[in-house]
Amino acid sequence: MHRPLASCLAALVATACTAATPRVQTGEDAEKSPDGLHKVDGVAVGTLYMRPDYFFGSYESFFLKPTSVDYARGARMLELEEEDELIRIFETVARQAIGGSGRKEVYDPGPCVAVVQLALVDIDVGAEAGAVGATTLVMEVRDGVTNEALLRYGQRRRLMGTDLETAFRRYSLRFQQDFNRSLPVEVSPGIVSCQERAGEGAPPAGP
Repeated sequence: MHRPLASCLAALVATACTAATPRVQTGEDAEKSPDGLHKVDGVAVGTLYMRPDYFFGSYESFFLKPTSVDYARGARMLELEEEDELIRIFETVARQAIGGSGRKEVYDPGPCVAVVQLALVDIDVGAEAGAVGATTLVMEVRDGVTNEALLRYGQRRRLMGTDLETAFRRYSLRFQQDFNRSLPVEVSPGIVSCQERAGEGAPPAGP
């Protein structure tokens, strides 16, 4: 798992704020992740951090990195086929959600490409009473040229359903809906375009 992604998991599973309208914290007192992302207040489910000068709709293409999977200490590991199906389910939903908003999927990072990675963390199959398990899902977005973190959203849910595949499908769809509801509606006047970020001279992102 990418080190900055792993280092921020504790913050992502914190209790979300219940304000009505998602809004990025700004100013000197803003709550920030270890890599400088600002917390978004008003997120009903899960926790969202993002750069205050970033707008999710400003990138025209996306590159989906392979999903990382990590299990809770002592938890039963899924069979390889089950794990592959789990990854396929979440990556399919991610492609539908991001592509459905008009963005084109590309197969290399680059200018105006949002690099997206999903991470399934602390998977614990069968750990929750009345459920088939629980897991934390984190979605991270980085700039395709500078590789700087732009957005990170995570939530932990019980896996509800009669079987693992059904439970994971339900979770992936709920995650998509919850994420869309969590994005701030108001756009800051200080938004930095993807073209401007690409011209900052930082080294290109790796594959």
